[in-house]
Amino acid sequence: MVNVFLDNFSALLWRLYELPTPALLLGLAVAVGLALLVARRLSRRWAWLAFGQRPAWAAALFLLLAFLIILDQKFTRMALEYELLSDRYYAALLQAGGRSGQPANPAWAPQLQRLGQTAGAGFEISSFPLNRAADLVLMRRAEPPVSLCLALVDLSRTNLEVVLTPDISGKTLTSRFAKENHCFVAINGEAGVAPGRRAPLGEWSGSYIVKGRQLLPPDPRFKRPWLAFTTASQATYFPAESARAAVTPEPFNAIWGRWDILLNGVVQPLDRGSHNRPQPRTIMGVNQAGNLLYLLVVDGRQRFHSHGLSLREAAEILRQLGAAHAMACDEGGSSCMYLEKFGLFNRPADGRERPTYTHFGLRLNPAGAGE
Repeated sequence: MVNVFLDNFSALLWRLYELPTPALLLGLAVAVGLALLVARRLSRRWAWLAFGQRPAWAAALFLLLAFLIILDQKFTRMALEYELLSDRYYAALLQAGGRSGQPANPAWAPQLQRLGQTAGAGFEISSFPLNRAADLVLMRRAEPPVSLCLALVDLSRTNLEVVLTPDISGKTLTSRFAKENHCFVAINGEAGVAPGRRAPLGEWSGSYIVKGRQLLPPDPRFKRPWLAFTTASQATYFPAESARAAVTPEPFNAIWGRWDILLNGVVQPLDRGSHNRPQPRTIMGVNQAGNLLYLLVVDGRQRFHSHGLSLREAAEILRQLGAAHAMACDEGGSSCMYLEKFGLFNRPADGRERPTYTHFGLRLNPAGAGE
């Protein structure tokens, strides 16, 4: 319980960093006023709280110090954002990735072109191959600012292997999972009901199978979509309403999500709460044939970098790229993508990675390197 509280408090501080400076000043003034009232009342009842008859100065000094710490962190983070968003950074990034005019899979080319004319209107779209099986797409928009990264994977490559977290007894970072399993791309899975390392899965649980071993059965109380993979890494999507008994053949790997956002090429009605607001997102999708995989991570809650996308906007982007089905996974501060070539690739909303119980990754099997 203490760990959960501390992690949630840390996440709250990162949210304060994102507030505009005038809002911080106004909040400081209100907090000082309230502190003065409380301090004066307490000093009348308990003399030892009077601080030499200067409770107002003591409270103001404490709050001012806290404000200066937050302001310092805010300006430090702003400077980092401008550095990361500079043209030189992205130019070097694309050059290091071996940018080319054509993606690794030629099938993506017309879809990327169409995306730029429709759902991607206003976005600067860049793509380059990660390897023979996968391409990376970067989409950036200046106003309102949005930044997202999308891995497009050809599952028909015989040298491709799906990797899932084998032990869900505790949380770990996506970067650590990727390095330990030699994944060329990895995204976060589920963190549970709170950011804390001991926070339970609670209602955010679903079907989870690793190398033929079922670590979590689907909970009938919470209908969650899930994505299953055969030993050959071919994918099958199961909507939230699907029954467990319908699975044939038995999947070799399976991971769950939170909500269906795209079914049979139709964007699902997701207009309640945070679904309809710009947020950081982690989304997994697949085409109708189950041989093309989409791993989408959207940055958000960062005023100068990226506001985020609604689930409807994210689903529309995947639909334009040929996805038939997609599910939203854990989002917010958990949203994270790690690339072997670059390390932590996106910018998590908390300013750093959050540990999660599950992760999804892909690696190349050396035995099939010639494919």
